[in-house]
Amino acid sequence: MALYLGIDFGTSGARLAVIDADTQLLTEASGRFGTAKDWIATWREALFNLIGQVPEELRREVGAIAINGTSSTVLLCDAVGNPVTPPLLYNDPAGASELETLRQFFSLPHLTDASCKDTVLSATSSLVKLLWWKRQPFFSQARYLLHQADWLGFLLHGQLGISDYHNSLKLGYDVTCLCYPEWMAELGVLSFLPEVWEPGKAIAPVQPSIANQFGLPSTCLVCTGTTDSIAAFLASGALFPEKRSPPSVQP
Repeated sequence: MALYLGIDFGTSGARLAVIDADTQLLTEASGRFGTAKDWIATWREALFNLIGQVPEELRREVGAIAINGTSSTVLLCDAVGNPVTPPLLYNDPAGASELETLRQFFSLPHLTDASCKDTVLSATSSLVKLLWWKRQPFFSQARYLLHQADWLGFLLHGQLGISDYHNSLKLGYDVTCLCYPEWMAELGVLSFLPEVWEPGKAIAPVQPSIANQFGLPSTCLVCTGTTDSIAAFLASGALFPEKRSPPSVQP
């Protein structure tokens, strides 16, 4: 029997659920982050603690794993996946000074109608954070910008530079054309951006060391993730827009 393991990383904690092919909940676990400021260590510990709480007999049957993270929570990594600086959380305005720079960039005549600009014109967008990081002395050590869900998935499958198009919206990714807009080349950051895949697409099996540590099948696939808000929407079971009757007109 193939089982599916999903992990939700929020702002104050993380939780896990295992379901079967009929979406029946088999087990769940959760944990709070506490007051720790070392987010990298906190996330790593939470990830492995939650997987370890799954009963051994269920772990042996897990066929796929997916992780969602907080939208616009990002970090810079080197060529082997080590963070080069603490992550910036979804609500961190450290890069707000770059917002005006970005507005001026979009005011150039050939960019006034640029696609996807509205998704990045925020003091806390992923792209603004990347532009701010680009000005910092440690940026020379960076190779990849990753979202929270991307990096956590990397810990399991070992493949760097892969994201999903839900997390990448605030980075400027165009979900209509399924590509980065041409204007991003002018910002000089394309080489740091992750390859963007469909959410839920299988990336690679879990690394052998992870499979051995937790008793997971060597064939267990780790998939691209999504954001916490999209995961909540999917979990709601909504399939169609709500149809409302027009308001009645009183004579």
